[in-house]
Amino acid sequence: MAERGIDISNQYPKGLLSLLPGASAYDYIITICDENEDIRCPAFTDENIKKLHWNIKNPDVRGSYEDKLKRMRTVRDQIEKKVREFVREVLKNESI
Repeated sequence: MAERGIDISNQYPKGLLSLLPGASAYDYIITICDENEDIRCPAFTDENIKKLHWNIKNPDVRGSYEDKLKRMRTVRDQIEKKVREFVREVLKNESI
């Protein structure tokens, strides 16, 4: 992310349970899971929250450092593209 000028050095993975008490405050929940790991992808039942699922392959952690870096960049770029599309769609719908 630093390659894109984004500092995530103070960030850490957060458990799903830490988000649930305030889940009703969200308009959208986006899950990102590999279709081969779909059973591990969280499910949300709140009918008031719009749910989106992005099937993005989990990067393989085997191989050389350069191979891993290349795969992580690919995933980063896929997520960036999806986020940009999502923001455009939300802004378009809000202007109606």
